This record gives sequence, C-alpha cells and structure tokens, in this order.
Amino acid sequence: TQEELMAKYKDSPYILRQLLSLQGPRLSISILHGINAIGGFETSISQVDHVMFHHPHLGVEDAALHGRFLCHFFHSCIHGWMKPKGGLVHLTLVDGQFDRWNCEKAAMG
Repeated sequence: TQEELMAKYKDSPYILRQLLSLQGPRLSISILHGINAIGGFETSISQVDHVMFHHPHLGVEDAALHGRFLCHFFHSCIHGWMKPKGGLVHLTLVDGQFDRWNCEKAAMG
C-alpha cells in the first residue's frame, strides 16, 4: 500500500511527486511498488519503453538465487514488459551485487 511505501521510505512522497511532475502530453509515468517483477505483464501495465527496478532483493543472502532471479527478470522484460521493438531497462544494485549476482551473464541469457 502507499502507507507501507511511505513508512518504509521516508522520502517517498517527495520522490513520487518529483517523478510524477515529469509527466506531460508525450510522457506517461506509472509507479508500481511490490509487484511481481518476473511476471505481471498480463496486467494493464505492459508494453513500456523503460523499466526502472531499484534494489531488487529476495529477502535472503544467496547470490546464486539472485542471479537466477535476474535471468527471469530480464526474460520478463524482453518477453512481456517491453514494447516489441525494444526499450531500456534501468537496474539499480548495491555495490558488489553486479558481480556477485552475475548480472551481465543474466542479461545476456
């Protein structure tokens, strides 16, 4: 819920306002929290130009499991979230996760 988001991230009201202020006649912004990142394209939010995913985590410290998660996430982006002619994925990771989670390999798979 929005209340949970604001309780977890104290700056979220400001950040959400800033992001939504960028909307205009040629730019539509949807902000989702707590969604299934390796599916969910059966919802009304699909076929997008950009996906931004900040600090994914499965709740356990398991680099191999997170690497498999990223494989599924990138597959979902290509075969569900993104427009057929492509798009751009922004993934924010904590220092060291890119290497530990084999992010490049996951993106190429």
